[in-house]
Amino acid sequence: MCGIAGIIGKQVSQDSIKKCSQSLAHRGPDATGVYLHENVCLIHRRLSIIDLSETANQPMYSADGRWVIVFNGEIYNYETIRNKLISEGIDFRTHSDTEVVLKAFIRYGPKCVDEFIGMFAIAIFDTLEKKLFVFRDRVGVKPLYFFQENDVFIFGSELRSLLSWNVVDQKINMEGLAAYLSLGYLPGQHCIIDRVKKVKPGHMLIWDEKKKQLDETCYWSLNTNITGRQHKYSLEENLEQLEEVMISSVKYRMVADVPVGVFLSGGVDSSLVTALLQKHFGNIKTFTIGFDDPVYNESGYANKVAAHLGTQHHCKILTAKDAKQVLHEYFEMYDEPFADSSGIPTNLVSKFAKSEGCKVVLSADGGDELFGGYSRYIDAANAFQKFSKVPRSASSIYRLAYNTVLQGTRHASWKNIGNKLGKLSDWVGSAQEGFEQFYPRYLSVPNQTFLQKLTGRNFNTDWKGGSKISFAESMMLWDFKHYLPDDLLVKVDRATMYNNIEGREPLLDHRLIEFAFNLPLNQKIGNGTNKVILRALLDKYIPRSYFERPKMGFSIPLFKWFGNDLENEFAWAFSHTTLKEITYIETDEVHKQYKLYLILKKQGRQDNLLMIWHLYCLIKWHYRYMLTSV
Repeated sequence: MCGIAGIIGKQVSQDSIKKCSQSLAHRGPDATGVYLHENVCLIHRRLSIIDLSETANQPMYSADGRWVIVFNGEIYNYETIRNKLISEGIDFRTHSDTEVVLKAFIRYGPKCVDEFIGMFAIAIFDTLEKKLFVFRDRVGVKPLYFFQENDVFIFGSELRSLLSWNVVDQKINMEGLAAYLSLGYLPGQHCIIDRVKKVKPGHMLIWDEKKKQLDETCYWSLNTNITGRQHKYSLEENLEQLEEVMISSVKYRMVADVPVGVFLSGGVDSSLVTALLQKHFGNIKTFTIGFDDPVYNESGYANKVAAHLGTQHHCKILTAKDAKQVLHEYFEMYDEPFADSSGIPTNLVSKFAKSEGCKVVLSADGGDELFGGYSRYIDAANAFQKFSKVPRSASSIYRLAYNTVLQGTRHASWKNIGNKLGKLSDWVGSAQEGFEQFYPRYLSVPNQTFLQKLTGRNFNTDWKGGSKISFAESMMLWDFKHYLPDDLLVKVDRATMYNNIEGREPLLDHRLIEFAFNLPLNQKIGNGTNKVILRALLDKYIPRSYFERPKMGFSIPLFKWFGNDLENEFAWAFSHTTLKEITYIETDEVHKQYKLYLILKKQGRQDNLLMIWHLYCLIKWHYRYMLTSV
């Protein structure tokens, strides 16, 4: 796990190189390296995981000096590829996966990526043909941004590395802003800075320095791999195949020359990953954090699972004081606006693992999207089925009732009824239009009128579901393509990297992904139960009674913990003095939202609290990254 960056088409100074490298220092504290020739500069920051020797440092060069690579991530099956290359007469001077990637590329060309099992952001420069080849892994576990304008191409692991060159105009991307305010993260290629984009998962870019031309190619797409091939197998048959693929996946992710641990929440996904690791490796270190608020505390379940499996378990109960001490780090970790507050406990559990000597940690992200874990996959599908049958005229009736109730009373309970009528109106109306309209309404994405007032833009993203699949499966597919890579994986990557450790995702092996999305729906969701096939596999290792409880999620009592501290922060953020620096949003609308928040708070309501949090995180980001040096 590392940080990479580069600029092509512009000569740069040693000071600017140092500044860019330093912007990624948290991603690679063990070594730094630079390739610089004429108007080409490649930078690498190393976190040593495989082959800890200096010979594995980067940038790495081919024997003839033609090819140069900087690489972030891990290729877990590198030894298999290495042995194949050796059998074809290729020599190696290190035991690193970086050298395997470089020599596989030289031998097989860009198609070598089809053989890689892992997470990666790769940049390989051909010094002869003056071409840069850039790859991002299939799911988007590893981040990679790029900017191209006129004769200059810039790339980097994080946005801050691109901004450090002082080439990119720090102009706000208004479409990206609308997307962020809608979801609390930036989906797809959206970036908060204009003309900066994210390399799409499963894609390759080729920058031709001679022609000043950028080409993009998709080398892997989930859509083309959804064929329903597992439908012909029974649950028992698919269960056997699932276990085989999962064992292979977790074994690969134990490949390291440093200590490895597991984040254990006590839920189905992390418990299954831990059970498989404990069975095949034994003596696994597990890490859990709990909270002193029982509503949010899941640590008791994790402790029970760890005791049953016999892991080396480490549990820490967090308090409001712990969270307050690291709140400022939340706004340092994310160099784009990011409003998923579970980034705070993810940072804390990463610190905990590092303090216990682990340099690599496995987590279980992806299980919900692959196997139908979120309750909305049942609830929203049922709601859509019901509301799509309601006459369209009912939407107007509900809307009229909503307006009548809200205008006719100030009583909190009646206003609550009015808001429910408004939601019913939205759901009935959008259900008539299909998945693309209903799912964003169900997720409470702000309406376009409000976004227009706030930003002057609509939120435009791809809300399409899959063709020839159910409503529930369309939700899983959308979440896999957007929520997973752009919220959950961003959260884990930044939190682990901030603490100089590597996060790995065993449930996001592309072989497991393809298998899961080809399962019949009734092997994921059935009779009101989610993760049917995962639970069946977990039964082989842990008593089912451990998991017969509602899903809790990984969140903190944010507003209870921070209390007056957060109210003081809000008062600062939404003051006229603070907002006058932010010219790209309509501050009058922001003030209206804050005043409404204060009124609702007195009534014991939190109707617009999520939007207030999104706006607050945006303002904090602005003051950190737009008004100060990266």
